[in-house]
Amino acid sequence: VELLEDSQTISSVSLATSDDQARNALVLLTRLPNLRLPTENLRDTARALLDTDRDDHLRAALVQTLARLRDKTALPAPLLDSNNLEVRSAVVEYRRSLGDPELPRQLLARIGGSDGFYVGLLGRMPLDGTALQRLSALLEGTAEERRQAACVLAMQANDAAVLRLLVHPDSRIRGE
Repeated sequence: VELLEDSQTISSVSLATSDDQARNALVLLTRLPNLRLPTENLRDTARALLDTDRDDHLRAALVQTLARLRDKTALPAPLLDSNNLEVRSAVVEYRRSLGDPELPRQLLARIGGSDGFYVGLLGRMPLDGTALQRLSALLEGTAEERRQAACVLAMQANDAAVLRLLVHPDSRIRGE
């Protein structure tokens, strides 16, 4: 940190991530606004740790760092379904920043499952006509599909469509 305060450049960072203090130091380094660590070095370190470390706090910070570095490499697919909501959120924001066209489709495939986390994320991103049609079709599905699809549609649809949801005969749909 003293190096950064003196406007000096850090040429490389080597941290043994088996040490909790080293991992915490890396998280701190990734969040320093004036960090002038060579981008390639930090990107490589973040990628290597993302593939090997299981500390969710660190993984979320690494994904956020890769986003700030404007990294465009695909993240490991299982991160989207991480047990940690902070990691999932970071992954979705990373992929949204890249304009990943597959993200809405992948989140839509999770609608109706036992995990409602994806509903709010999907509701806040632009959806094309095909996705909206798929959501409308889910209004005839299982109870959970109807509830979650109605929630996303209520966030996405025009006034007339929202009014149809509000007067729908199914209370689960009306309730969303």
